[in-house]
Amino acid sequence: MTDTLVHALIPFFTVLPLAAAFLIPLIAANRESVADWLANLTLFALVIIGIVTFGEHGLYEVGGWSAPIGIVLRLDPLASLMLVSVAGVAWPPASIPSITCASSPPRTVTTVCS
Repeated sequence: MTDTLVHALIPFFTVLPLAAAFLIPLIAANRESVADWLANLTLFALVIIGIVTFGEHGLYEVGGWSAPIGIVLRLDPLASLMLVSVAGVAWPPASIPSITCASSPPRTVTTVCS
């Protein structure tokens, strides 16, 4: 795989979960099923990006600043293994509530599935 593709995908391991964590509560207030789909889509994207970058090496300097001053995101084979395993383990339990509750009436904050 080319280094530029790995270099471009490294920030998505941080940006996707942060964006989803910001958007899901905003969307869930009006449309809970869309929030469920967004959570599943985010975890699925993390699994796919993790598989694509699995075993690769990469370094991303946030904002172009080097290590002593700025934040450096490093991808190595162990980090990619951990990213794939965490996203892969989190995805099935996150998708179960949206599958089992899809046909049930809209739920409130206090009930899970009725």
